[in-house]
Amino acid sequence: MILKFQNNPYDIKKCKLVGTGHNGQVYLLPNGKLIKLSSRINSFIDEYSILEKVNGNKYFPQIYEIGFGYIVLGTAVCQKTAVLFCHK
Repeated sequence: MILKFQNNPYDIKKCKLVGTGHNGQVYLLPNGKLIKLSSRINSFIDEYSILEKVNGNKYFPQIYEIGFGYIVLGTAVCQKTAVLFCHK
């Protein structure tokens, strides 16, 4: 996992919206990974701590990158899982 202390470097205009919720929006990146956007940094920290505990479980997405206002997730089962994470 890469922790970046920068704003979101991805161009959301090139991404497809996958889902929305009270914690943010999830988009499919051109590289096949997912990006979740939110202004709730604490929710990303909470999500990371949960996903770190279930790392390697095929039912949860892998975290590739986290930064200010965004988190990049793998896509193994992610399109459905990410929407669930979006709707806490």
